[in-house]
Amino acid sequence: MSKRATYNVTESRKIKLERLAINASVKLERTVTWTELLTYKLIIIQKNYQKISLKMKLRKKEIDKLKVVVEIKITLSKT
Repeated sequence: MSKRATYNVTESRKIKLERLAINASVKLERTVTWTELLTYKLIIIQKNYQKISLKMKLRKKEIDKLKVVVEIKITLSKT
């Protein structure tokens, strides 16, 4: 069985994240943990999902409005 750490990350992925955290720590001149990097990435993903979800809701409303307009035109053309 493979080892897992916090966030259910495989050992190889954890090592990659730790390397990235070390590089970030050197550049920022402060300690950065691999869990900080992962948390930051998850926050970005969540914000992107919220934006996409909002766009989809707005698009659905626009489509629903267009359907009503088309139905009205079809109804008017039949009379």
